[in-house]
Amino acid sequence: MTALDAYARLEAEGRYRARADAEPETVILSFGEASLTMMRIDETPVAHWPLASIVCVDAAGLMTLAPDETAEERLEIDDAEMIAAIRAVGAAPAIQPVARRRRRRLVRRLAAAALLCAVGFGAWTQAPRLAEPIASTAPPAARAALGGAAIMAHARGAFCASAEAEAALRTLARRFRAVEPGAQTAFWAATVEGEAVAAPGGQVLMPARVLGEGVEALALAAATALARAQAESPFVAAVRDAGIRGYVEVLTGALTGPALTRAAAARLAAPQPAADPERVAAILAAAGLDAAPETALSLQARRALVGACAD
Repeated sequence: MTALDAYARLEAEGRYRARADAEPETVILSFGEASLTMMRIDETPVAHWPLASIVCVDAAGLMTLAPDETAEERLEIDDAEMIAAIRAVGAAPAIQPVARRRRRRLVRRLAAAALLCAVGFGAWTQAPRLAEPIASTAPPAARAALGGAAIMAHARGAFCASAEAEAALRTLARRFRAVEPGAQTAFWAATVEGEAVAAPGGQVLMPARVLGEGVEALALAAATALARAQAESPFVAAVRDAGIRGYVEVLTGALTGPALTRAAAARLAAPQPAADPERVAAILAAAGLDAAPETALSLQARRALVGACAD
């Protein structure tokens, strides 16, 4: 079993360094329920990192990880599915201290118990009204993890991934601000149908078709997806659609649970509403792309994305 319902088993190769300046060695990675394990080719163990504490370090266009923000160890990954899985569980540039995470987990569980006792049977009839206050208890990293899980469920592994494509997506993300408080925008590219669409936690899925239409079209599609998310939070919408089971998953910290993941993925597949042109224009302006949207990505970066989708 793994931390994501989409995978019963997930393995890939990676390059491990005991220190940032050490010579790398090839290892076999195994993505588990709560940890990432590494073994040498001869099956001798190398390391065992908890998923909850892993930090993502941006280096040389690859996904480069460390077990925590103080460790010298480094792990480089260039496997599309493994990168997507680790992004989905929320590996981020910073982590919270263990004591703080435990306190927040305890607060969420107490809030869940109190809410369930207070609302009882009435929650079934008042459920839609509870979505927004319940959604507000979820931290940004957990929202991003749900967004990643939903995108993975929707795209079914059809991601456009390479070291150069990952670097291009990070460059694009830096131009746009996430519309959810505390979240960081992250872009995914996949060979899926439909329009660019925002998932919970600042995650945005870009179809391969959009990538091939030019940088200006790509910037407009990204701004449009974010404008829709600004008008209606994808996270709140998923919580509302998931109903009581989704509420329980939020309040117990299981944000990549089946009810929320299905609800968020269904939103990605559904027809998208028209975006407010003023919101779109404001987002392009905030990204500095209103006058020259063609500067969102270099030609080389866009070619890397298109090439990854064509592979």
